[in-house]
Amino acid sequence: MRRHDPWDKRSGMEHLSEMARELNRPVAALKKMLKDLGLPVPRRERYPTEYVVFLRKVMALRRLGVGEERLARLFQLEKDLMRLLRADVAGSEIWFLDFVMQVGGGARRLLLTNFDVGCDLEARALQPGLDLAGRHEELFEGEAMGEDALRVLKKYLAERATVLSTIDAEMPLLRGAVLWGRKVLGRHPGPKGKARAGRKRRRMARGGSGEGLPGLA
Repeated sequence: MRRHDPWDKRSGMEHLSEMARELNRPVAALKKMLKDLGLPVPRRERYPTEYVVFLRKVMALRRLGVGEERLARLFQLEKDLMRLLRADVAGSEIWFLDFVMQVGGGARRLLLTNFDVGCDLEARALQPGLDLAGRHEELFEGEAMGEDALRVLKKYLAERATVLSTIDAEMPLLRGAVLWGRKVLGRHPGPKGKARAGRKRRRMARGGSGEGLPGLA
């Protein structure tokens, strides 16, 4: 009897070369990005849509001035926190990306993985309002686990605050670049309207703009 493979049910599976075209990046650059972030090569080297959406988030943050090493640290802290909150017990090979396409609850979601931690990250209620150590039945099996989660969450919030500060400082330059780019494109013939619209629909379906990235809107 054929062994059940949960990947068979995933939609939007692509090879690396297809994903590289979708993300407008060379295959070599995409391989380096996957390696730097510690993302595993999926079974049969077919990448689900979750990979595309996640990497679009990473690319958006890189354009906003966030360094690769900082993004790798942020991603590792998110995975550490998710493990403490038992997000890795569902049996998925890419459990750390299982939430990246979910919507809603933005104030409670981690920046990269979009995981809902169950508390408002914007409230800054860690002292003393956010008592993760005491939430046994909801999230944790014991007080020690809650203390570990609180420690990791504090580190994550500090890293996240630096990321948000970097984005804020970069926004004026980015807005100027976008306006200038529109003027440049306006002076030169672009792709035919129909082809351009088709590409735009595909980008939106895979999270190809800020509006299409859960957790970044």
